[in-house]
Order: sequence, then C-alpha cells, then structure tokens
Amino acid sequence: TSPDLKLILTSTTNNSGELILGVYETKSDTTVQFSPKTLSEKCAWGFDSSKIYCAVPVSLPNAKIPDVWYQGRVLFSDRIWTLDTQGGSNMAVDLTQESGKQIDSINVSVNKKGTNLFFINKRDQSLWSVEL
Repeated sequence: TSPDLKLILTSTTNNSGELILGVYETKSDTTVQFSPKTLSEKCAWGFDSSKIYCAVPVSLPNAKIPDVWYQGRVLFSDRIWTLDTQGGSNMAVDLTQESGKQIDSINVSVNKKGTNLFFINKRDQSLWSVEL
C-alpha cells in the first residue's frame, strides 16, 4: 500500500500469462495499469505516494511468471523505472550499463528523504544503492 494508504500496487497475470502491473485506487475502485512489466515486490513507494520506483526486467522469459522466478529457475536483468500514480513512466537507470553486472533486484526500498533507492541483487546478495 502507498504511504497515505489510498493506493495499492498490484501485479497479476492475465489468461495468456502476460504480467500486468497496476495501481488500485480504493476510493474510486479503479486501477491504472503501467506499460513496464514487473512484479509489485520489485517496487517501492516514494515518500509522498505520488511516485513508485520499480526494478523492471529488460525481458521476461516465456515461462510461468512469477512461479519460476520465486523458485530461482530464472533470474532477471533489471532497469530502474520511475512510475507516477496516474500511469506515466520513464526508465531512470539501466543497472547493467551502470554497473557492468546483471542485477536482479529484490527488497527494494526508498530512504526517508526520497533521495536513494536501495535493493539487493538476488544473484549474489550484494547491497546496491541508486541516487534518485
């Protein structure tokens, strides 16, 4: 849920197995979908509930997501995206380009000042930070 408890970030798959990321607004009972495809647990809310920062895989395998990812049978190579709660999005950081390594981000969080994004690379459990 968002810091103001008015929005819920969700990820689901449709009947064809396509991953869908969206924000559900409890008051209006509506959902805004985002074009970047990722799991909601690879995201963190910004300080004021208007932005969401997500680790988005460069590509998704033709496999049963999220099951195979949870099982460790596939790993992702992520980019960091900034999403606004109205549905807008833009890529902020290409982690592979910046680090020279493939990073599959987990435990994504934003510091209280909203200046840094922290996460762990699922591949080797190393801690990373990106300046927002």
